[in-house]
Amino acid sequence: MSGAFDFAAPQQVIETLAAREGLIWHSDGQVLHVYAADEARSSAVALQHISVDRLRGIMRRAGLDEPRYPLRANGARMFYVSGPPSYVDHILRLTQLMDRPPRKAPERPPAFGVVQVVNFPVEDHPHGVGTNRGLVPGMLSMIHARLSQAQRVQLADGRLALLAYPDTNSVLIKGSPAQVKVIEKLLAELDVAQVLNETLPGQAHAGGGYSQAGPPQLTAAQYERVQRAFLRTEREFSP
Repeated sequence: MSGAFDFAAPQQVIETLAAREGLIWHSDGQVLHVYAADEARSSAVALQHISVDRLRGIMRRAGLDEPRYPLRANGARMFYVSGPPSYVDHILRLTQLMDRPPRKAPERPPAFGVVQVVNFPVEDHPHGVGTNRGLVPGMLSMIHARLSQAQRVQLADGRLALLAYPDTNSVLIKGSPAQVKVIEKLLAELDVAQVLNETLPGQAHAGGGYSQAGPPQLTAAQYERVQRAFLRTEREFSP
């Protein structure tokens, strides 16, 4: 190969030589790869998760879009590529890297709330005698009666769960942080002192009547214990 070449315009020199000598070439930005024309490679690729148009856009952003060796689409998810082996290899590696299932947003772990009820039993309880005997709704039933339709759907599919824990007369809540706050607010609205015919054990004064001070707050150990109880029964709320 001989001649006068103006290397002030190197790409023009390469294109001239390639046309004269029957060569194909590709530059990856660092190395210039030159091949004989009969060394060209072809590959057919079926995409699984992205479209050919999407891949073309990725190639443009990555600087791999080469007008001399375009992708030839056959439908939305299949293409053919022909060109220098180094170029075809780059396209195949890029395809393997990008043609993956979309990442799912990481699920936030559920939040837990433990609310000790002061003025009502958490579970339904019998009241009266003989033919007048009936079942008085506990705090958990009272909450269920106040839930919106959307919240009942969340209960049904396990996104929200409520559990009565009579050992400490508490309601346990599992859900998103926002759901837990809503239920805690609802509990605060319902758990108001009233004159009752019966009182919770340990809450009556010696002279009768209902204790306004209420039971002490849950200790850290009690809080952890009732959360463990919730986790043991969590399968009951799973869809």
